[in-house]
Amino acid sequence: MTILTMGRVALAFVLSEAAGMRSRAAEFLGESQEIEPGQPLARVLADTGVEVTAAAVAGNTGNGVLILADPAYSKAARSGRYKAICVVEAANGGRFRVDDPNGVEIGQVNVGAAFNKAVKFAIADGATDFAVGDTFDILVDLDAGGEMVVAWDPTANDGTEIAACLPMYRYKTGEGERLAIATFARDAEIKADHIAWPAGVTAEQKETALQQFALHGLIAR
Repeated sequence: MTILTMGRVALAFVLSEAAGMRSRAAEFLGESQEIEPGQPLARVLADTGVEVTAAAVAGNTGNGVLILADPAYSKAARSGRYKAICVVEAANGGRFRVDDPNGVEIGQVNVGAAFNKAVKFAIADGATDFAVGDTFDILVDLDAGGEMVVAWDPTANDGTEIAACLPMYRYKTGEGERLAIATFARDAEIKADHIAWPAGVTAEQKETALQQFALHGLIAR
């Protein structure tokens, strides 16, 4: 006797979506991926097509400089303007808070130390000390295809631990290959018990992913 097993059904995880095509997005799937419908995906930067620039905001008291690393970003970076803002002033030093393009703090760094998160840099002291409120802008600019999606990994620390969207269908890419795919990326209701969670995921990791989805309007029911 032959037993046939049905795989996951496309769109079975969708309860409702916004009018028109608002809930759906066209994405590029990164290389060497094999994903199922409704499997959590993370959105990260590709290795090419990214430009990072930095400049001091006019009116700063301190005349030190921000020096970008090479590369100046990790896969956790997002398109937009990051800000490094002095929050503690000190002779020949100080400490800066770093905010992402949404104004959310992602860490702090002392003058002279390296910051290695979504953006990567160091701030060098100048002849005139920094004052509270002194700011540097760090602009991450993506060209077409600068972002891609890959399988969500709750144990990672490179941006792939942030759940962002759900693929509509089953997709597979080979080494060095990228594929245009369709995802649910915003403003939709999804069935929590139909999400294709990876093996070994914990209840706490699932809850974190659902909270991350909710930031995009993907609400689990």
